[in-house]
Amino acid sequence: MTTTTTTTTTTTTTTTTESSSSSLSTEWLQTLELGYAGVPIRIISSNNTCFHCHTPLTTPKQCSQCHVAIYCSKECQIQDWRKKHKKYCAAYQRIDTHGHWKTPDNDVDDDVDDYSVLARHHVWHQIRLYAMPYAAHQMQTLGRGFLFLQSTQTLVALTLPGRNRSVLLHYLTLGEYDAEVCRDDFELTAVRTCLQKAVNDYDAQQQMVVLMRFRCGHVAVGVIPLSLEYAVCLQLGKEYYQNVTAGALELQLDDD
Repeated sequence: MTTTTTTTTTTTTTTTTESSSSSLSTEWLQTLELGYAGVPIRIISSNNTCFHCHTPLTTPKQCSQCHVAIYCSKECQIQDWRKKHKKYCAAYQRIDTHGHWKTPDNDVDDDVDDYSVLARHHVWHQIRLYAMPYAAHQMQTLGRGFLFLQSTQTLVALTLPGRNRSVLLHYLTLGEYDAEVCRDDFELTAVRTCLQKAVNDYDAQQQMVVLMRFRCGHVAVGVIPLSLEYAVCLQLGKEYYQNVTAGALELQLDDD
């Protein structure tokens, strides 16, 4: 995949957690924007069809809040609001009609200076109850390491309603990362130092290390507190994954 110039941004504090065993919070230690060329930017349908009945439109009516959802009639807008748009409107408000992140304004939490932080939290929140037991179970066999979360979709697309949204999880040691990942994707060596420190320092009974990479080229390294007790993660990991022989775990994010 062709890439453009890489820009690195480092952050130290971010989202609120729901850890039941401690007051630890998520820390995003390093982020990269690899800027993959050729990735479609427009993620909202350009077909000008009604969001509810999918009728082609000539004079669409926009949702007055997100300005993304369009309808053929007031009736369709009301029906779609009741069925699903009420739930998703806030997500659409974070992007423009071309799928770009909007600049956060005064209505956004003062601690959040980048919508990508909210987006990563959204993706993680949807998979955490499967990902945490998976990582705990794998660590019992492989030792200290991290969860490598990837998707063939952009980070923006994963935060919006739709079908066929998924992520792929691998649990890797640093040795596997060097031999299997960095060998094929040299750009990811840019987070190697940060990743090594995180893997060496994290408390395995209260935290886990995650490396995220999305189709748009957004990459992030974070330390995330367990929202389940460690013993519960181990038990669930054994129940869910002890007979799984595949080297990766695919999780669906579909809402419908």
